[in-house]
Amino acid sequence: MKLTGVQRGELVKFFYSTGSNAEAALREYRRVHNIRGGPCSRVAVHKLIKKFEETGCTCDKPRSGRPPTPTEAVSEISRAVAEPPSTSTRAVARSPDLPKSTCAPSEKARRGSLQYLSAQGSSMEGAEVIEVDRSGLVSEDGKNAKTVLCQRCGSKVLCPGMALFAEKELFLPAMMKKRSTPGSLGEGSVSGEQLKDHWLVDDMYAFENVGFTKDVGNVKYLICADCEVGPIGWHCLDDKKSFYVALERVKHE
Repeated sequence: MKLTGVQRGELVKFFYSTGSNAEAALREYRRVHNIRGGPCSRVAVHKLIKKFEETGCTCDKPRSGRPPTPTEAVSEISRAVAEPPSTSTRAVARSPDLPKSTCAPSEKARRGSLQYLSAQGSSMEGAEVIEVDRSGLVSEDGKNAKTVLCQRCGSKVLCPGMALFAEKELFLPAMMKKRSTPGSLGEGSVSGEQLKDHWLVDDMYAFENVGFTKDVGNVKYLICADCEVGPIGWHCLDDKKSFYVALERVKHE
């Protein structure tokens, strides 16, 4: 039986937490799920770990296909933010399945595509850069001094001291909830903000609660995993240790 993404994530987590032992990882999996056998063999676990260490993820191989055109990229952002999150750290294993981009867009497509501008942290033409009053938010060692929460439902995103303050100009689409109709998203343009102040997290497991949209080129947007409002942040699949949470998109207590 083919392993699900959550199962693969759990097995990877248990493998390393038990001293890189495949048999111990399987025992821990069975103990947690109260089962006597499965979900796979030791050989399968070793293959899974080899794939994870070589590629950085446990996802299936990417399918072939042409890259999206700039117009398609705008629609893709709309769908990614409006649809349910594809990943959440509230999942049982906090699965590390953040698949790489399936193909690199051509240079012609890159020049006009929104995901390329976002991935490079480039400014959107005419967008005003928004800065936040961060007094009392940043500790002496440059970390978040307060708990980071969802603005809408109050769900905890980060505990104090789990992220570094970073200045990086990133364009984030306008906030919306899943399955909402982004009326401001016209063809060839997308409504949003150019944000500069962020919390930089270098480990996905540092989050208390966060969700990810489906891939938009080589970018995933961060959203609240409880109420699914977002995006509150930005993550490039080319850099597995950089997760940005915009100070403007969250509240602090």
